[in-house]
Amino acid sequence: MKTVVEYDEKHLQYLNIFEGITGVVPISIEEIDDTLFVSVPFFKIKQVIGEKGKNIERLTKRFGKKIYVYSHTTKLREFVRNFLNNVKIISMDVEDVMGEKVIYLIVDERYKKKALGVNKIRLKALKHLLKKNFNTELVFRTKVIG
Repeated sequence: MKTVVEYDEKHLQYLNIFEGITGVVPISIEEIDDTLFVSVPFFKIKQVIGEKGKNIERLTKRFGKKIYVYSHTTKLREFVRNFLNNVKIISMDVEDVMGEKVIYLIVDERYKKKALGVNKIRLKALKHLLKKNFNTELVFRTKVIG
């Protein structure tokens, strides 16, 4: 099944600017609060970031927003790992709870701030994207490990 994504004029501008700076066509761009979450093909991440993060810096200045880029995938567990690429995940279980899909995610307490993001924006975006792309709810926990 193919998903059709519709963008308004502002998002089309984001797509064009993003491609102009990075040379990569994003798969999707989501604006959540004052942050852009951009999904790109996994083999294009380095190109998007640019040498020493130069492209991300340019995008941040151009948009006046924080930019978060992650590798696209259609697989639920892989999506969570890609999205939280710098967070140590302890466990990830997917269950069917009364007809609803729920992912129970436990991350190392030391990575809590990274997982949440500033003002919990990263967690908010993850919940939104899981619901939108996988029709899955997220239960997030942390655990202190030895």
